[in-house]
Amino acid sequence: MLLNQKDMHKIIHLHFFIKYLGQEIEAESTTANTLVGANYIGLGCESCSYVKALSSCAENYHLCSYSELYSGAYLLARKNGWFKFNTNVWARESLAELEKMKEKESLGDSNILKLALCCSDR
Repeated sequence: MLLNQKDMHKIIHLHFFIKYLGQEIEAESTTANTLVGANYIGLGCESCSYVKALSSCAENYHLCSYSELYSGAYLLARKNGWFKFNTNVWARESLAELEKMKEKESLGDSNILKLALCCSDR
């Protein structure tokens, strides 16, 4: 079967579209966040207290710090769909912030529930 010029033109356009789409997908996946890898974060718990969040991380993971959250963990959590129920996230607090939480009595408050993201120790 011979193709006419119109059909050849469609095939050429389709070929370039597929090639462009493939490059676009590859670019999105490789440049989404170059600072983190596939095992950079894990989900500790979707809705838990601070005390529970501290113990929710798997071995070789810890509760993410603010710098880890802002350097890629938030983005990966959003892309993984972990913000379905709760967009408030616990962070590994500094000593001064822990003291403030103790004063406000929110440290052990089981009514304050947030998402726990666990960052890799490596």
